[in-house]
Amino acid sequence: MIKLILNTLLFSFILISCNSQVKQDEQVKNLDTIQPKIDIKVKKKYDKDGNLISIDSTYSYFYSNIHKDSIQEKLIFDKFMFEFNNQYKSLDSIFMSDFFSDTPFKIKDFYTDDFFQQNFKFHQKRIERTFKEMDSLKNSFYNNQNKNFKNNVPTDLQ
Repeated sequence: MIKLILNTLLFSFILISCNSQVKQDEQVKNLDTIQPKIDIKVKKKYDKDGNLISIDSTYSYFYSNIHKDSIQEKLIFDKFMFEFNNQYKSLDSIFMSDFFSDTPFKIKDFYTDDFFQQNFKFHQKRIERTFKEMDSLKNSFYNNQNKNFKNNVPTDLQ
């Protein structure tokens, strides 16, 4: 009788442990579904005889399917920022603080193909507005200087 109870308990433990392994495998499979959208373009140039004279290729990827997965999104964004900052150290921090925040959750349309292009259009308008303000300040300053200069010119120089 004791052997029967022990065998039943042993069999139960084996069965339970097998089920937990299956659940872990399912979780790993779910993680593997997050894949980037990959775009590979190859441009080939041929001479007039049909011989290949040059080849150019680009490889790009972005994650459009992690938008609702906050943990994965943050990990990938942090990796992206690390690589981006290493590649573009010379970019002005004024623009970089506007392009990126500390988290992808605050960035509108980050997971689009034209994120930088669309943001550049926005920044270009902002830069033009700033330049107009700067020109206005400069013109105002020099107009005031000209008025002061004309009012303070000695009469023998006029």
